[in-house]
Formats: sequence, C-alpha cells, structure tokens
Amino acid sequence: MWKRTLAGVVAGLLFFAGVYVFYSVSLVKEKPVHINIAYTVDYEQMAQFADLIVLGSAQEPVERRDAVIQYFPSTKASNLNGAKQVESMITYTKLKIDEIYKDKNGAFEQKNAKITVIEPFVLLHEWNGKSKYIQEGYTEMKMAGSYLLFLKQSPKNDHYYIIRDNDGKEEILAKDEQERQAEIKSVLLKHNVKSAAAQSEQ
Repeated sequence: MWKRTLAGVVAGLLFFAGVYVFYSVSLVKEKPVHINIAYTVDYEQMAQFADLIVLGSAQEPVERRDAVIQYFPSTKASNLNGAKQVESMITYTKLKIDEIYKDKNGAFEQKNAKITVIEPFVLLHEWNGKSKYIQEGYTEMKMAGSYLLFLKQSPKNDHYYIIRDNDGKEEILAKDEQERQAEIKSVLLKHNVKSAAAQSEQ
C-alpha cells in the first residue's frame, strides 16, 4: 500500500516539476535596461532628418532574428551579485517595405524591398528560460505588425536605425483599409512629411 502511495507522490511531484520547467522555459522574462541617451534630433525634425519614411512589416519572429549583446567589463562595480551588466544590445529585424513616403537617397525604386532595421533589444535563451533584454521604454516590432517608420541609414553599413527609437515608430493598428489609410495620413501630417520630402528634393 505504501509503495502505491509513494509512487503516486513521486508521479505528482514529477508532473508539477515538468509543468514548472515548461513554463519557466517557454515564458519570456522581460528585463528592461536603462541606457542614457542624448538624442541629437528633436521630435519635430524627425521627418526632415530621415533618409527613409516607410510603412513596413517585420518578416521573422523575434526568436529567429540575429542579435548581439555586449556587457561591461567584469568589475566589482559592474558585476553586482554575479550578474553581468548590459552595455548594449542590438537585434537585426528584417523588414518588408509596403509603402514608401520618403526616400532621400533614391535607394528604392519600388515597394516590397527588404531592409534590415536595428532595434535596441535582445532575446536570450538562458539556463532558466528566455530573457528579453530591452532598452527601457522601447517596444519591439512584432512579426507581421504594420509600422510607419522614420529611419536613418547607419554610416557603417546598409542597415537602418529608428530615429529616436519609439518616437520614430508608429504601429498602425486599424484593420479596415479606409481606417488604415486615415491613420497613416494622420501620422504623416503630424510630422509634416510632405514638406520634408519636398525639401530633400531641392
């Protein structure tokens, strides 16, 4: 009798342990990282400063995007309680261009082109599950989400970064096409995109 009871207890413990491990591994723990940033472009100047203003959608889930994370050197000050301190993090998000509203350098003749956009977060698979290190206040682009982006090309390569991070990224949430176009138009007018485009052509 006691063997059956013991077997039942062991089975129950194994079940709950399995459930705990499953949720620990599958759930993503978000870890905001505070980074001091001094933006060199005012909010009102984003459209004029941008090389590209596009409507686009991320083409891969976060788990499949290439990413790089760097830590501060291990010292007593930067390695509190044995935890590494994040210095920078970058995820390379592949974006399909659906509409082009400004192309300062004439790099794209038509929509449906693919570009790489740099985002300030990293998803890591750690021993106790998944952790998302993300710049405090930022929200990453979700796969198939629709975003109106104000972009600047990196001086080092053909990648683009989002101007002022979240400020230069507007998610278009409307599903009805007429409402979508109205939402897009509202964002463009707010940033005076037409005059910025005209100025870049002069």
